[in-house]
Amino acid sequence: MVNHITSSTGFNEHNYSTYRNSFPNREKEETHFCTANSSYSRKSLSQNSNLDRVVRTEIEPQSMINSQFLTRELLSQFERYCHQIEQHYLFKKQHLMMTMEQTNPSFQTSEHVKNISKTSKHSSLSTAKSISPTKYGEQHHSTITTHTNSTIHRQNISIVVGMSGGVDSSLTACLLKEFGFNVMALHMRNWDSAEEDPSKQFCTFTKDWNDVKTMCDKYQIPLVGDGMHPVEFIDEYWNDVFERLLDGYIQGQTPNPDLFCNKFIKFDAMLKYAQEKCGADYIGTGHYAQIGYEHASGCNATTTMTPHTTMTNKTTPPPHTTTTPPHTIIPNIPATHLLRAIDHSKDQSYFLAFVNKHAFHSSLFPLGGFLKTDHVRLLARDYFKFPNELWNRKDSVGICFIGKRKFKDFLSKYINITPGNIISIVDKQTILGKHDGISFYTIGQGIGLSGMKDKWFVCEKDTRNNILYACPGNDHYSLMKSEFSISNCHWLEDVTSESNEDNNKDYYVKVRYNQKEPFACSIEKIENDKYKIVLKEEQARAIAPGQVAVLYKRMNEFPEMVCVGGGIY
Repeated sequence: MVNHITSSTGFNEHNYSTYRNSFPNREKEETHFCTANSSYSRKSLSQNSNLDRVVRTEIEPQSMINSQFLTRELLSQFERYCHQIEQHYLFKKQHLMMTMEQTNPSFQTSEHVKNISKTSKHSSLSTAKSISPTKYGEQHHSTITTHTNSTIHRQNISIVVGMSGGVDSSLTACLLKEFGFNVMALHMRNWDSAEEDPSKQFCTFTKDWNDVKTMCDKYQIPLVGDGMHPVEFIDEYWNDVFERLLDGYIQGQTPNPDLFCNKFIKFDAMLKYAQEKCGADYIGTGHYAQIGYEHASGCNATTTMTPHTTMTNKTTPPPHTTTTPPHTIIPNIPATHLLRAIDHSKDQSYFLAFVNKHAFHSSLFPLGGFLKTDHVRLLARDYFKFPNELWNRKDSVGICFIGKRKFKDFLSKYINITPGNIISIVDKQTILGKHDGISFYTIGQGIGLSGMKDKWFVCEKDTRNNILYACPGNDHYSLMKSEFSISNCHWLEDVTSESNEDNNKDYYVKVRYNQKEPFACSIEKIENDKYKIVLKEEQARAIAPGQVAVLYKRMNEFPEMVCVGGGIY
């Protein structure tokens, strides 16, 4: 929790009182702030506050005074994030143009690009001093940079936002448009419902598409494509995601389609479509994650650190530096790092661990510095006036194309299912009952067994003999692991070099998305693409084959843990 906040916008006790006094009936209003885990807390606002404050987890509708004040502070901080988008955009353009000039002597870099380094010295982006990482609503620097001296017009920066119809992606699009960027919306369709029973609506596809069109019409956001139909990635999804899903279940595994949807669809197929068909500079999504940037010192711009786009100086150029003659300085595109969101309960960096790191150069996660309940829903409700059914909508869970139908009914349409025995893990002999098909169960799942006093849980699968082993109690030793191995790894950071051997104990791991906090662990390379994970203090319960373990580490430059990648158990 932050102990003190200073701000040029007047975020102190005197100015807060002045701001509060500008509203009528202020004596009747209670002051509502977020919990200690959020950007505002009783202690962080003032060490000597005499105001009567009620700390609540949500901002109630009647607290209009305070929600307006919080909204103003959140938008002020989002402006800083937009400046970092500008800075990164300039780096990308300057790097591209000057690289082309070196590789093609007949190519002439535009005067605008040549003058970026000169003008940036006088811009608010470059003159802003380095500041410590903050959450939206917190400020630790003496001035807020303004857009007045920016070296580029934001309308020249085109961003395609993947809109699902939910509050997160809708707010992402509206925020970026509100702050001056050239925003387009893309609603993708990944599942061919023609194969489904036309008399039944298992998926919310039609409703989602109508919601997206309604939002785009209301907030004047153009839809990419023909504007009448969503963009289809049906073939890509079937080949790269769904077939992997089926193969995993056939082998008795518990695969996670969301990781591969992000890897192959959203941050590959959709990114390429946005760049090639729409000329987009970036794609934006409603994911709760952050991107930290770093670049080599000597580039023609200073560096700053903000909630999402944290930039830090490094003396060593990133590995992708272009080789050029000694007299020529070509700025490096800032190296990227995937960070956890500040809202750990909503953090989705786990689902992004398998994305090609290069895609993060062209991706934006504007909500990574917000809290879902206290910030996102507030802005959606009070500032953008989203419909009640949208800003207050429950988060979607489960596999999108399965919808409300039973998983067993869906899966049995695509793979052969053979019933078999459920055997006690205690003696590996006693038959406890029958299972409907080994693919329908996952490790740690409770199973109802008639005549049994205690509840039993799946603890092991024997796919060759079609046997399901079960244990009594949800904390049986057969469910608990203090070490395990992963393979088919995808690394976003270097965990294999000799220079990291001394630090191989300073990692953290999440074995599933809904794990509250990563476990401290060490990592050791066993063979070519196999690593052993040893937990320091905790034991992980019910790790299932096919499940993804995602690793993190702390870096002094960034306020949140950095995702280093992961592998499959």
